[in-house]
Amino acid sequence: MKTKKVPAIILAAVMVLFLAACGANGDNDTPISDNTDAETPEVSIPSQTQTVTPTPSLEPDVTVMTKAEMLAVAEEVTSNEIYEAFQENSIRAEETYIGKIISYSGYVGAVESDFVLLGSFRIYLQREDLAKLNRSERVQIVGVLDNAVIETGAFEVYVIDAYYIDNIFEITGTISMGYNPIIRNGRTDNRIGNPEGWYFTITTPNGDIYNLDEDVPVNHVNNLATSSVIINDEIVADGDNVTVSGRIVNTYMRDGGRLEDGKIKFLTLFWSFRTPLPKGG
Repeated sequence: MKTKKVPAIILAAVMVLFLAACGANGDNDTPISDNTDAETPEVSIPSQTQTVTPTPSLEPDVTVMTKAEMLAVAEEVTSNEIYEAFQENSIRAEETYIGKIISYSGYVGAVESDFVLLGSFRIYLQREDLAKLNRSERVQIVGVLDNAVIETGAFEVYVIDAYYIDNIFEITGTISMGYNPIIRNGRTDNRIGNPEGWYFTITTPNGDIYNLDEDVPVNHVNNLATSSVIINDEIVADGDNVTVSGRIVNTYMRDGGRLEDGKIKFLTLFWSFRTPLPKGG
């Protein structure tokens, strides 16, 4: 029995020595340190809320032009002109008109928080300009034609960066004055000298008719025809050609009436006469 125990004791001693040697070698390993001064590189991971600066655009900055700058280069257009151009060839019309600085005049319809409707034109104006507008009054604007849309039964033009210009217009045309007859109880009443039958209009060369009877004081005498009036110390007679300037109001829009064939026929002109031109001039 004693002889058998000796190898076992020797084997146990060898194992102890081997384990001791392994422990000594382990003490030479470099421990993992929590020291923040170590030269380990830091990796910065942006949070999900980090603001990313966009890449600068290669397009040049676009600065809105002043009113004076726009007026110096603006091209006057009409609704019919734009409509017909887009109806005929929308691609050519876009190349011709989109981005163009235009001058346009029309009658004030709905006034919204940032735009006004002048017929089929939607004009984007500053708030201070919108505050100057009166419904049914003709005004002139200048701005950039941004888009035009023609759909079934609808046509709309968008004008941006616009400015209000004026509400005073100059008109040249031929004076017509007299009394419109009326039929009463089967009989014709010529209403000569009757203020209710009085008409006083100016007709422009393109056929527009402006109703002036509310703005020219006339002393009517029953059965006495009036064929001339004195305005600004000038005698203005039926058939004279004159030039007037003033505010124009669309009485059909004001009174809620409809326009025949979509055209404005009669307007009220708040005016000041210029020196009348010679007849036929």
